[in-house]
Amino acid sequence: MDKRLERILPRVQKPARYVGGEYNAVKKDPAQVDTRIAFCFPDTYEIGMSNLGMRILYGVMNNMEGVWCQRVFAPWGDMEEEMRRAAQDLIHAVCNAGVHLCMGQTRTAEQLKDAGFEAVINAVGAHSAAPRIPGIDSVNVADAWKVLAGEQQVYGTVAVIGGGMVGCETAEYLAARGCKVSVIEMMDKIAAGESTTILPTLLENYKTYGVEQYPSHKVKEFRMDAVVCENKDGAEVTIPCDYIVLAMGARSNEFDAAALEAASIPVYSIGDAAGKAADISNAIRTGYDTACQL
Repeated sequence: MDKRLERILPRVQKPARYVGGEYNAVKKDPAQVDTRIAFCFPDTYEIGMSNLGMRILYGVMNNMEGVWCQRVFAPWGDMEEEMRRAAQDLIHAVCNAGVHLCMGQTRTAEQLKDAGFEAVINAVGAHSAAPRIPGIDSVNVADAWKVLAGEQQVYGTVAVIGGGMVGCETAEYLAARGCKVSVIEMMDKIAAGESTTILPTLLENYKTYGVEQYPSHKVKEFRMDAVVCENKDGAEVTIPCDYIVLAMGARSNEFDAAALEAASIPVYSIGDAAGKAADISNAIRTGYDTACQL
């Protein structure tokens, strides 16, 4: 067991939630598998483990040759607080290793050049895309990333704009918490990016929670009580809602590296800054590749 976890467990309720090793848990040699899957359930261990669909899918995936599926659950509030403290400990460890951290500050390319760095890693992240649709600045418009992080709260009838992976999983998350949810997507298919393993469960949950789907609907306007769309036939469709949640993709944050490149200082972009925002596999690959080059 990780030493940090050992220190945390005595300070939380029900520590058995976090140690693993339950009966019938599948353990495989990482060197002998081609694909590792983190099967995430957006609630606590006890609730997730009682979910029949999760148990079935866990077994199905682990019966596949070369696949290892492991379950992941949301922490309870006390564990969440301990994890935040552990993150602070990591910052201290980085500082003790001689890494100089400049928190809450920005640096221009000119400043980095003048500081004499031999290489720069661009990891400035990304932000949610927010097209200039009339009404987008209204108080009832929220951001999916912030909703999932608990930074924004929505209630009642909710329209989720965007039927990609983030939008669909946000819709499922809100529906499970009692919201009446509609998913609006301009393409002709919702959840096109979901894996064939997860998609059937997602759609079944939509059916259970009564999530309404509006593919081939282009948003024209946000109102305080509705979203105005245009369907594939060009007809106007008004979808009533109390809140609107944007999940319309992500855009890499800008970083002008021209001054660094002109000074022959190599710039390596990783993660969200590497041109493919909100893609964890891309973040891992670009980070690893960059570390190998330096």
